[in-house]
Parts: sequence; structure tokens; C-alpha cells
Amino acid sequence: MATSALSEEKVILHHILYDEDCLKAACEAYKAFAVVSVERGDGYATIEVAAAPGAPDPAIVRREFLNYVLDLSIKKYLAS
Repeated sequence: MATSALSEEKVILHHILYDEDCLKAACEAYKAFAVVSVERGDGYATIEVAAAPGAPDPAIVRREFLNYVLDLSIKKYLAS
């Protein structure tokens, strides 16, 4: 299982699928739209994504952020 919802705003990302560098790149790319906090564990990261003031619906921001991290990670793994 790659992701699992903990609450409406927290998600676990397993390092097997979600690359650490891709997560950092997504945080940087979305900094105008989202406030992302990351708590790293052994083999996983728990992230909390909140929409920045003036951003669209928080659920949309969260979904698009997660899709972007997944897209970056898949592209990186396919290129290696």
C-alpha cells in the first residue's frame, strides 16, 4: 500500500514508491498553494497538506500535490 489516509489532512507516503527528492521538489513547486509539513519516519514520511490563504479548495490542493509527488516519483524510477 503506497498511501493511507490518517485524517482529512494527513497522509503516509512510503519511501518504496515516493522518492524523498521528489517530495522536496513538490513542496517547493507547491509553496504558493500549500503549506506542507513533513514528519519523517523509518521508511515513510507523514505529510500534512493545508491550502495556503487564497488557494483553491484544500481537498483539491491536497489531491493535486499528492498526484504531483507520485508523478515525479514514477518518472524518476522509470528513468533509472
